[in-house]
Amino acid sequence: MELLLLLHVRGSDFTGSLASSKPHTLAPPSVPRLCFVLSQTFLTSEPHYQRACDGKTVGACLDRNGLRPARYWRTIDNVVYVASEVGVLPMDESKVVMKGRLGPGMMITVDLESGQVYENTEVKKIVASSNPYKKWLIENMRTIKPVNFLSSTAMDNETILRHQQAFGYSSEDVQMVIETMAAQGKEPTFCMGDDIPLAVLSQKPHMLYDYFKQRFAQVTNPAIDPLREGLVMSLEVNIGKRGNILEVGPQNAAQVILSSPVLNEGELDALMKDHHLNPQVLHTFFDIQKGIHGSIDKAIKQLCEAADDAVRNGSQLLVLSDRSEELEPTRPAIPILLAVGAVHQHLIQNGLRMSASIVADTAQCFSTHQFACLIGYGASAVCPYLALETCRNGV
Repeated sequence: MELLLLLHVRGSDFTGSLASSKPHTLAPPSVPRLCFVLSQTFLTSEPHYQRACDGKTVGACLDRNGLRPARYWRTIDNVVYVASEVGVLPMDESKVVMKGRLGPGMMITVDLESGQVYENTEVKKIVASSNPYKKWLIENMRTIKPVNFLSSTAMDNETILRHQQAFGYSSEDVQMVIETMAAQGKEPTFCMGDDIPLAVLSQKPHMLYDYFKQRFAQVTNPAIDPLREGLVMSLEVNIGKRGNILEVGPQNAAQVILSSPVLNEGELDALMKDHHLNPQVLHTFFDIQKGIHGSIDKAIKQLCEAADDAVRNGSQLLVLSDRSEELEPTRPAIPILLAVGAVHQHLIQNGLRMSASIVADTAQCFSTHQFACLIGYGASAVCPYLALETCRNGV
C-alpha cells in the first residue's frame, strides 16, 4: 500500500500505480510484458489482496500467488461488489449481470465518473499502452541463455579432494547431498528423527550457514515451487543497475535476465563478457601471516571498500570469488555468506546498492539451504563451482 501511495503521489495514474505495486503472473499474450517486468525487480510477492481508491477510480488486485480469496459481482443497477467470499452480502441473483473471481495476479477497476468496469486483461492493456514498453525491452534488455554444463572435470581427483577439505565438505555432504541431488535432480530428504544439536549449541565446527537453521517453522502455507507453479512463480533474476521506479523509462530495462540464480561456469563466463555490466572480480581471502593487519575483520573492510570503489567507477556487477588455482594454508577464504552480507550492507549504507548486482563464485555452497542464505543476504546469483566439479567427478 505504501508503494501504491508513493507512485500515485509522484504523478503516476491510479491504474498504473495499482498495476505496478505488485508483481504479476505472466502477462496475457496481447499485453507487452515489460511494464510488469520493470516492477518485478523491486517487489516481493507475499500473499496480499489490495483495494484502493483515489476518488475517481476504485480497484482491487491480488498477488501473483493468488493465496487470498476475492470475488466480484456487478448488478443491473450498476453496483460493483468485491468481497472475500460468496454470500458475504445478501444478493438477488436475478440482478447480477457479471461475476467472477480474481485469480493470481489479476485486477479489476471501476471508473467512478463514467461507470465503466475494467476486468483484468482490459486494465493491463490500458497500462501497457501508456508507454512503448515493447520497444524498450527489445532495445535494452539482454538475456543470458542457459549454457550446457561441462562434461569433464577441470581439476584432478587430488585437487578436488583438497578443495573439499579446505572448504568444509564432509563425506556425508558429498554422498548424501551433492551426489544425491546430481543423480535424482531434486532436493534430498531425510528422516524426522534428527537429534543433531543446533550449531550454536554444538561442540563441533560448523559452516556459517548452519547458524541460520531452526528446528521448526510455524508456517502452514503449502510449499510453492516454480516447477509445479510455473504460471505464478519464476526463478528469473535481473542483473545490473536498477533504474528509479518512480521514473519509468528505457533505462529501467537495461539489465541482463537470467533464467535461474544458479549459474554454471559457462553462464558466469557469459556474464563476465557483458561489457555493459563492467564486471569486477573481488577475491575473498585474508592473510593470517600478517597478524592483526591480515585479520578477517580487516579483510572484510578492504573488500567492502573495493566494492564501493568498483561501483563508483561504473561496475554494475560485483563477483565475490574464492576461486584460486593454488590453495594456501595461510590464506583462507572469508565465509562467502559473511562476505556477501557485508558488501550488501555496505553498499546500502552508502546509497549504492541499486547500482550493482552481487554474484557469488564460490566453493562454499552446495545445498538448497546455502543457496537460500546467499540469496537472502544479497546475492543475485551463485556459481557453486566446487559442487559442480564434485558432481562431474563422482556421478
